[in-house]
Amino acid sequence: MEIQNVIVHRLLKERYETSRILLRKSELPVSEALKSLMEKIRDTYSRTTQSSGRFMEDQDNYPFSQWLLEFMNKKVSFPDFTEKAMNRFKVLIDIKNLATGGCVLFVVYKEGQGEYLMVMMLNDTWDAAISEDLEIQEVAHLDLSKLHVAARINITTWREKPDSERYLSFVVRKGQTDVSDYFQQFIGCTDTSSAREQSKGLVNAVGKFCQHKGFSETKATEFRQSVFLYCEERRENKEPVDLKHLSMFLNQESPEEFLQYANSEECGVSGIITPQKKVLMELTSVSLIGDGIRLNFPRSAWGKKVVLGDDGKSLIITNLSQAWLEKIKGG
Repeated sequence: MEIQNVIVHRLLKERYETSRILLRKSELPVSEALKSLMEKIRDTYSRTTQSSGRFMEDQDNYPFSQWLLEFMNKKVSFPDFTEKAMNRFKVLIDIKNLATGGCVLFVVYKEGQGEYLMVMMLNDTWDAAISEDLEIQEVAHLDLSKLHVAARINITTWREKPDSERYLSFVVRKGQTDVSDYFQQFIGCTDTSSAREQSKGLVNAVGKFCQHKGFSETKATEFRQSVFLYCEERRENKEPVDLKHLSMFLNQESPEEFLQYANSEECGVSGIITPQKKVLMELTSVSLIGDGIRLNFPRSAWGKKVVLGDDGKSLIITNLSQAWLEKIKGG
């Protein structure tokens, strides 16, 4: 992670009261402490349930994306961009009687081939500590365990592929819909990922995860089958798939491993998925269409009854039944 810009502001608000903001006028220096904090935030974010979406087209009522673009085009400074955003945030949070304040952190960073913006609200928590003169005192620190209000924008994808549905993600917390609503309005994000896209994203992430782990063909087939059976059970019960619960089901010893991978910038799988059987069938079967030929076979048959020819350009189907042979011959 290469941090480009970072600034923090504080929003002071008690329940049923009007908020006020304390603005920092200059960017924070990129220290080792800041790098460590951001790595912890990124790891915490990757373990949370997320939803994906894109910016609202109505920039008059949802101007965040316009202000971000002005900053990216170097028309305004990073502090000026975030100050505009904070004033907008204040208007929205004042409408919510039960909402409270916190520190609002804006960070632009590069990782891999992508550039990202993370916006999050963090709260202080108090703990006891022993001072240098051996006195017990209270000290404040940021509570990363409650990252309830956060969003991440893939700036690179947004600018290069503005029609993509997968460049913006935000935290989704059960029982916290009120918080999610005003933060989504602040960012100007609409949850646009369709059920088909959600399921397709999961299928792609499963395939990449199997490669990442170096699973054997047998192990990969078993893993895909487990994902499919879990999702199919949820579908039959007319319930959504919670990515966090799926990850726990797949590996109880490392319950967050798949969640973190699926939540990565590379995959960006929606945290709540409406399972679509037709799409998820790709986990257990292979469909090939082209050159006037259509093939569909279970993944478990690959390497056994369906193999790649020695030339690397042909498929060989072995052990065909007599009924198949007669049908092929026209008998």
